[in-house]
Amino acid sequence: MKLILALVDLSEATSDVVTLAGKIAASMKSRLIVLHVAMPDAEFVGSRERDDVSRKGIAAELRRDHRKLEILQLELKKLGVDAMALMVRSDSKRGDPVGKIVQEINRMKPDLIVLGSHARSRLYQMIAGSVSDAVLRKVCCPLLLVPRHSPRA
Repeated sequence: MKLILALVDLSEATSDVVTLAGKIAASMKSRLIVLHVAMPDAEFVGSRERDDVSRKGIAAELRRDHRKLEILQLELKKLGVDAMALMVRSDSKRGDPVGKIVQEINRMKPDLIVLGSHARSRLYQMIAGSVSDAVLRKVCCPLLLVPRHSPRA
C-alpha cells in the first residue's frame, strides 16, 4: 500500500480518523495525506450555519483550519509517519464537499481511504445526506469508515 488518504472535516471525529490512518500508514510504511475540503462560499458548513460570513470572518476560519491541519501533520511526523496535510477549496455554495472529495480521490488514486462517520439519525441523513455515504457510492477503492464514538460520561 503506497498511499492512504484520510478525509477530515476537523470535527470531533477527526482525531479518531487521523489516529487510525496514522497507525495503518506507519505499519504499512505508506504515505498518508490528510485532506480537508474548505468551503468558503457556503453559508452552512456541515449541519451548522456559519457564524461570520464576512470575508474577514471566513479568512480567519480558513487560517484556523489551516493551523489545525499543520498541527495534525506535525503530530503524525513525530510518530514517524510520512504525512502531509492538505486543504483544498470547494466552490459549493450548499456546503457539500462530495464533488471535490471525489475529484481529489480520482486525482490522487489512493490505495485506501479512511473517513469518519457522524452519529446522525436516518431522518437527518435522508434530508441532508451523508458525506461518507456519498463518497462510498462514488469511489472504487477500499474505504475504511471510522464510526464516531458517543461521548463517555
